Amino acid sequence: MNSTSNSRHHSAFTVIELLVVISVIAILAAMLLTGINRAREASRSATCKNNLRQIFIGLQVHSQANPDSALCSGAYDLGRDGCVDRWSWVADVINNGAASSDTMLCPSSPLVGSEKLLDLHSIVMTGLVATGLRTTDNLDRLIGDFRNRYKDGFCGASSLGSFTGTASATTGFARTPPSSTARANVIAKYFIEQGYNTNYASSWFLVRTGPRVQHRTSDNSIRTNGQAAQKGLKGLHSTLGPLKTRVLDNSNRVASVIPLMADAGPGDFDEAISSEPFILRDDLSATTGPGEVLIDGGQLLARSVGDGPAFYRSSDKTVARIASNDGLLSPQWELEKSGGSAASPTGSGGNFLYLQSTLHWSPTHSGHTLNMLMGDGSVQVFEDSNRDGFINPGIPVPNNLTDEQYIRTGYRDNTIELPAHKCFSGVFLDPNLIQHEP
Repeated sequence: MNSTSNSRHHSAFTVIELLVVISVIAILAAMLLTGINRAREASRSATCKNNLRQIFIGLQVHSQANPDSALCSGAYDLGRDGCVDRWSWVADVINNGAASSDTMLCPSSPLVGSEKLLDLHSIVMTGLVATGLRTTDNLDRLIGDFRNRYKDGFCGASSLGSFTGTASATTGFARTPPSSTARANVIAKYFIEQGYNTNYASSWFLVRTGPRVQHRTSDNSIRTNGQAAQKGLKGLHSTLGPLKTRVLDNSNRVASVIPLMADAGPGDFDEAISSEPFILRDDLSATTGPGEVLIDGGQLLARSVGDGPAFYRSSDKTVARIASNDGLLSPQWELEKSGGSAASPTGSGGNFLYLQSTLHWSPTHSGHTLNMLMGDGSVQVFEDSNRDGFINPGIPVPNNLTDEQYIRTGYRDNTIELPAHKCFSGVFLDPNLIQHEP
């Protein structure tokens, strides 16, 4: 009797053995889930790289058809370049058939649209004067005859299909009032659905090439030559405009190190949050009812383009942009003409050297890598080695600031994650275009 009882006791699982089996199963399941997630992200990253290569083909097609060999018509930025279905690199590759709406979106990014959609939603046109733009801080907007670009494409349409809204004919966007649900519906149908939307951000080089410069005779110096009192070189009137193939080919930097675009980072909280959803509806005048939500309300959207030459300003502990007018560039020109690259730029308050701000890009893949399209059509991968959410070209941010100060700088230290031999982050793609005798 005792023998039979003992046999039955030993053939059953003890509580400890059962817990061990459950633990092993949990570990194996976690390993399997991790492997699945890694495989999914590898697939998404591969799709992203293919998207960027396809976009490059579209840029090449545009360049070949353009009399001036420009790779694109401008930045994806209504306020600074014009209506985005006509004047933007996005419009170029969509309109020439090289890309589709899916191509324009990195599948790994949680940011499903550009903050510049909000400018489409809010712009108010009085004649050719644009107000109500949410993401430009009223800086570097179109001036002179360039303001006609506000009225190009869908932006200036008094009707779209059979739909006409209730506002005046000069309102554009099929006469839908600014910041209205009807305007959001129009943007969903005629911009987002048709592919005029992206979560890739262009480099400053692709859409601005370089700064306009002047020679100041009093000290024989090279200076920026844009609008006075403007901050940075983001506008067409302060720069040379879209990058041309001939400039890319003649640069003293090889095309494989010249960045064109990469995974976009999130926009600023005070500018880039969608106040209402963009819903694809059959009835464009509807404020309620069925429809496909393309971008939900309250969602943070992506940045569109780089700020250009920047430096660490120790006086207020920020990453600042060069002045658009009368900013000294002679030291930068001399350094880059000789093939050198700036290190630890401190700008107008220090060594008068600058590096490109890269705060518009974000390491989207696996939380710490960035896919970047280069000027030769290759896609390079860069790692956010210090995990601060940005890829630093060498901006000398100290590692002893407060959290509040780091929110303003973005970069959390001076770790170089974009080495100069792999990615050019200077100012002059072709210093030889400027003939200067110091």
